[in-house]
Amino acid sequence: MARAGTGTVITLPGLHPGQMAIYQNSARFNHVCCGRRWGKTHFLARLALETMLKGEYVGIFCPQYKFLSEIYREILDRLLPMKPESSKTEGIIRIATGGRADFWSLENEACGRGRKYHKVLIDEAAFGKNETMTATWERAIAPTLVDYRGSAFAFSTPNGISDDNWFYN
Repeated sequence: MARAGTGTVITLPGLHPGQMAIYQNSARFNHVCCGRRWGKTHFLARLALETMLKGEYVGIFCPQYKFLSEIYREILDRLLPMKPESSKTEGIIRIATGGRADFWSLENEACGRGRKYHKVLIDEAAFGKNETMTATWERAIAPTLVDYRGSAFAFSTPNGISDDNWFYN
């Protein structure tokens, strides 16, 4: 549980031992490859909630729009006691602490441009388009971390061995 600056109690997702090890040993840039049903989206939702409850900004990126629905819903449901301002169409959730989550599809190579984040979370990173993912990271996503010297987590299940795959590299 976490207490928001408004006095409202928000229940954070619990962590299993594997998730806790990553949580406790994280660095500024983190790449985590794990199997299906490990709880990647659940873990990323917790990171997003912690960031937002501190009044900070988080950018959440997925390879396709349909992947965003699950993490959007989990974050929004847990924040309901705070009566968040949200728009699934615009891909944004704002809360009274000043925290904000923006949701982006990696199908748009300019995703996140012009924004600034304390934390960037990428779900199923190995499934971003091989031909554009490196450029999207370098030109659009990584620059969002400059203002706050933010951190990033890229999670994915494996998607084969390929020198063209940003996550594999």
